[in-house]
Amino acid sequence: MRAVPAVALAALVLLAGCGAFPLVGEEGGSTPAPTPVRGDGVTSSPPPGILSLQVVNPGALGRAHAESIENESYVLTSNRTVAAENGTLRSRLALTVAVDGGQGFLAAASTAGPEAPVFLGNPPADAVYWSNGTTYARRLSHDGRTTYTEFPPPDTWVGTRSYWTTSVPFGGRANRPAAFYASLFSAVPTRVTGETTLAGTPVFRLENEADRPFSDATFPGGVESVHDVSFVALVDGDGLVRSLDLRYAGTVDGEAVRVEWTVRYEDVGSTTVRRPAWFDRTVSG
Repeated sequence: MRAVPAVALAALVLLAGCGAFPLVGEEGGSTPAPTPVRGDGVTSSPPPGILSLQVVNPGALGRAHAESIENESYVLTSNRTVAAENGTLRSRLALTVAVDGGQGFLAAASTAGPEAPVFLGNPPADAVYWSNGTTYARRLSHDGRTTYTEFPPPDTWVGTRSYWTTSVPFGGRANRPAAFYASLFSAVPTRVTGETTLAGTPVFRLENEADRPFSDATFPGGVESVHDVSFVALVDGDGLVRSLDLRYAGTVDGEAVRVEWTVRYEDVGSTTVRRPAWFDRTVSG
């Protein structure tokens, strides 16, 4: 079982938006690129919701994704950047959260840009949250100062393990993983383009069919008039979307924007969470 230190998670957040995500672990190396296995001659049984190499039941695929990680340990990384056409940053939210098989988690979040979420305070801000299921602690850096706080267990959705794994990474409570992927695959025609391996795990490569029309009415993300959609998803046989690279254009408040959104699930079933080194500072204030 591999432990995920707080320092490694914080470093991942600070590097988010640089185009690659290091693999969390002792060696601090880079995530291996997918290794091609075979092309369109797909021979393995596809995940739920896929028939004749096409996603025909997005809801089934979304549910399979959610069920495959329920009560599992893993490291989840999500990075969503919204920029104006001239490249000016509007919003960036980066999150890396490690969860064990119980209620323990260590979440590192970072925000930047004038339109970024303000749940950490006015951006830019970054924070690390830790819990073993009964004790909750936070390290928050904002406005040039860092504070360490131990606080009572959340009595609502915000701050819980589910909040960090199903709400923050996918754009809000209404966009939990099952709904997010169901919406994406419902809006955009998607097909299997081959089989591959990701860090030794066999996966199917799914890509949007650029020559077929799609509906932005159900497209996730809160952007209007969506177009120029491009994505690659790597999905294992259980339906877990282990990797998503999504790009699209649209408008926000009438302004043309471009969005880049990446999601990764790593170290599934082999992640443990330890108390961070800075925890004692929360007791001393």
